[in-house]
Amino acid sequence: MSMPDNHSKPTLATVASFFRTGILAGVCSQDEAHAWALSVIAATDAPSGDIIEVSWRKPLNNLLDDLRNIDGDVDGASVGNWLLARLGEMPMQTAAEISQRLRQAMQIVKHTGLSEDIYYTFDGIEDELSLSLNGIFGHVDDCRDELRSTLAGFTAAPFDFR
Repeated sequence: MSMPDNHSKPTLATVASFFRTGILAGVCSQDEAHAWALSVIAATDAPSGDIIEVSWRKPLNNLLDDLRNIDGDVDGASVGNWLLARLGEMPMQTAAEISQRLRQAMQIVKHTGLSEDIYYTFDGIEDELSLSLNGIFGHVDDCRDELRSTLAGFTAAPFDFR
């Protein structure tokens, strides 16, 4: 899998997309998006109105719109990479948790424009999980290990607002 170069500072639009996609996928929280916006405001002499809007507590749909309205170019590959790395940090002990992580991973891949090959890797693990749960082939533990190994190949975001 080809990973993006995370050495340059991400644009505000890229970070906003990280939080927007992460919230939609259940990988990030609204509080994290607010904390990020407040950190941008604190570090800027004249913050944009778009960032100020994100910092305010409001209904989820409004926050998602505000995050989408941050101006700039979005590096979808970085967003996907960072979210998949974060997903690898989440619990996946039970078959239900593994299944949920797989659905989240496929959602992230679809919404960030990552390679179809990555999507089909997760889809294949989901198929293996289904077979193991139905007693046809394989073991849940093997699916968990394969998912953890796949997610370990992604790099964490260069910021953390948890």
